[in-house]
Amino acid sequence: MKPSGLRLLLPIVVLLSLAGCSEPRPGAESGPGKSPVSVRGWIADIELPPSDMMMVADPVVALQQKYAMFRDTAISVEGVTYVSGAMAETGAFIMLDVPPGDSIINFQPPGRPDAQLKLRQIPGSGDVMLPGLLIRGTAVVLKNPEDAMVRVPGKGTERKKLDIPAFVGDQRIAVWEVPFAELGDRREYPTPTTRPSVQIPTVK
Repeated sequence: MKPSGLRLLLPIVVLLSLAGCSEPRPGAESGPGKSPVSVRGWIADIELPPSDMMMVADPVVALQQKYAMFRDTAISVEGVTYVSGAMAETGAFIMLDVPPGDSIINFQPPGRPDAQLKLRQIPGSGDVMLPGLLIRGTAVVLKNPEDAMVRVPGKGTERKKLDIPAFVGDQRIAVWEVPFAELGDRREYPTPTTRPSVQIPTVK
């Protein structure tokens, strides 16, 4: 069943505080600042070393294990103690109350090293959409950077592309001013349009 809105977020926030945030870091913020940002998207794949892929010969079982890895991946924001968010089995995620400007999103797959994604110059009250993230070791990259964007609320009734910089890693992404009503989905999980790949090495 597809999760909807924040109904799934409330019971998971406590788990994220334990699994994703751990103990508060010195100087960490205790809550959201002004004009918080929402960050949404999905993981397209978590690349595994050949040694791990060799352990599962059945592609269906391997795919099920990847979905389980998605579900158990913790997410947090570096230096921020409390952020509402959750990860779905499909790899879709949502994070609310992320500070605007520069921030670091931590992805913590089970049994794998932490991977970080840096956001820079994100405008306040923005909704950051990050479709198709690839986790490669300790790095997170956009599979299709042209599909990533930031939406900010506008006062008009038309969409308008703004000439202001916003970055995911070193990749500049588009910033759009959109009608306020269009942002009604910023508290909902996005629907992934890509699925994880499963490559089973063949032994000759």
